[in-house]
Amino acid sequence: MHRLVFCGFIFATCAGAADLAGTWQSETQGRGGQTFVTTCVFKVDGNKVTGTYATPQRAFDIDKGTLDGAAFSFQTVDGFQTPPRVTEYKGMLNGDQFELTGGRGPQGPRTFKRISADVVFH
Repeated sequence: MHRLVFCGFIFATCAGAADLAGTWQSETQGRGGQTFVTTCVFKVDGNKVTGTYATPQRAFDIDKGTLDGAAFSFQTVDGFQTPPRVTEYKGMLNGDQFELTGGRGPQGPRTFKRISADVVFH
């Protein structure tokens, strides 16, 4: 019985980690009514998260990403700034979407939706 419970725990932990892997997008409206798409491409290895966070202007490597159940966090580093600007993000996975907070400026949480299981940024 204990083995069955342990195996179920391991499966649930691995399944939760695997759910974040893939390509996700969020659309926001700009001042002129334009739609801006932000893309996250996550790779998951245990509780470590890597990948790419891409805005319409630039793409950033995901740094110091962690996954704890459905909660995850990561940061991006803008090396073109002196000193480099670090931006922190926190998210909560809920099926095929997640809410992401953080970033610069007065923005609220953004909803990202899974668009594919692809873990390569294009």
